[in-house]
Amino acid sequence: SFASLAAGNVAATNSMAKLIGEDGFPAVFHEGERESIFISVIGRSLLVVVFDERSTLGLVKLRTKRASYEVAAILEEASKQSQAFAANSASAFADITDEDIDSLFS
Repeated sequence: SFASLAAGNVAATNSMAKLIGEDGFPAVFHEGERESIFISVIGRSLLVVVFDERSTLGLVKLRTKRASYEVAAILEEASKQSQAFAANSASAFADITDEDIDSLFS
């Protein structure tokens, strides 16, 4: 899938960065004849922008940088909510015993 290829591309690029003494690259850019791809790393996530000749790399970088802050905040909030839900869900099932489950089938 496109997402898998983007993730593999960033992983390979980060490995190359380490070979030259860099910690990694915050973004990856591929320029094509008609379409180009800009991949921005946001924590453990990727923001992928596909654009054509009607836009410029500079504009894409500018807008991606602005959007990255918003996306990072949204992902952070989603992570917090997911952790809270998991903690509450675990406690809701903590009282269920094997006997309770067996009684459902008898």
